[in-house]
Amino acid sequence: MTNIEPYIIFVSIMFFIGLLYTSIKSIEKYEIVIILFASSALIAALFYANEPEWSVEAHETGLGGYLRGLILIFCGILGIAYFFLNSKEHKFKVPLHLLLLFGFCLYNFISIFFSIDQPNTFIRSTLFATVFFFLLGLDSWIRSKNDLNKILNVLFFLVSFFIIANIISIFIIPSRVWWWKVPSRLIGLSSHPNVLGGFTVISFPILLWKFYNIRREWKYFVITMLFLNLVILILTGSRTSFAAVLISLFLWFLIYRDWIKLTAMVSLLIVGALVFSQIEVSSYERAEGSRIYYLTERENIWEGALLFAKKNPIVGYGYSVESKIFADQYKYDIEGTGVDINPQGPLHNGYLSILIGGGLIGLVLFMCAIGIPLYYLFNSKVSSYKAYALSTMAAILISNIVESSITGYFSPTDIFFWIAWVIGGNILTATENN
Repeated sequence: MTNIEPYIIFVSIMFFIGLLYTSIKSIEKYEIVIILFASSALIAALFYANEPEWSVEAHETGLGGYLRGLILIFCGILGIAYFFLNSKEHKFKVPLHLLLLFGFCLYNFISIFFSIDQPNTFIRSTLFATVFFFLLGLDSWIRSKNDLNKILNVLFFLVSFFIIANIISIFIIPSRVWWWKVPSRLIGLSSHPNVLGGFTVISFPILLWKFYNIRREWKYFVITMLFLNLVILILTGSRTSFAAVLISLFLWFLIYRDWIKLTAMVSLLIVGALVFSQIEVSSYERAEGSRIYYLTERENIWEGALLFAKKNPIVGYGYSVESKIFADQYKYDIEGTGVDINPQGPLHNGYLSILIGGGLIGLVLFMCAIGIPLYYLFNSKVSSYKAYALSTMAAILISNIVESSITGYFSPTDIFFWIAWVIGGNILTATENN
């Protein structure tokens, strides 16, 4: 018996009720599918057992992992169904960035044949394909500003709910929300402090969008959510998330040319960098004698992974194998790669993860697919939709340098990134239609 069994019963019942309702209503209102898709990683994290015996593999293969898989499959089926049912409108025209992402998905399946972990690559390639099908349906659904408003209102409701839930959980179930490994770091209802930190990163742009698009009397509620989100961010002790939030806010005010707030953000960045480089905060410490900018031996992981990448640079070792390249049977294939790392863990660099999994072929397809919506965003008119999508994507892409923030479907940053990515791909047409 574990302390997560009440969550298992409650979430499972709610999931199947929601699944039945979604099946009936999703064709009429695609936003119902959006909220199910957006909550997939958040729901899966509820099943994390905050104890030393819990492993990455248990998180992937436990009930939470299976539930997330079912949600993604369901959303993928509804996405492809919506795409075909609305074929008269789009006449089967698929944007270039979606075609490139389809190419990336196809190559993931090809990588199964030479993967060093074929079952893992097959499962994760299949689930990422369901993400693609959902995104295909979402892209065909977006036609106007009204549709963009529906998407962002759904996300606002979702992040507000989870912010409140995480704050309440601090007082109700403290043994669940403070990380067993470093008790001064908050994990909340997630599986890791950095995952919860990533959630705060994606929440700030949504809350800011709502602040700019809500009646005056409701702005105080949004301000409260912004403050609570900041409290959660600080308690996680996630340095990457803290920097990503500052970058996201900086971009938001830069897009709007709000020079007063922009100047304040620059000043905050400078002061914050100076202060955090000198002080010692328990939740931000990583090793004895280390400073705030200590990389927690990530550079050793990257160095070892790059040696493997040089050995097989074109095709890689199979989609999403991550640190399995360091498993015993592969550890000594290349001299100098004896890195002490959990083979189940991430490489702490999303781009390196894609390179290891798919080689240069996979990385080029991945980056080209991401780059096209970014190009559209840079060339679109100033709007809250542009500010939201660009600040979200930029913050996640930058944090992806030291975390696996965007590699598939695994975390809230993955899920919310792809939604912002679709918005970016439609920014030039949707904002012109009311």
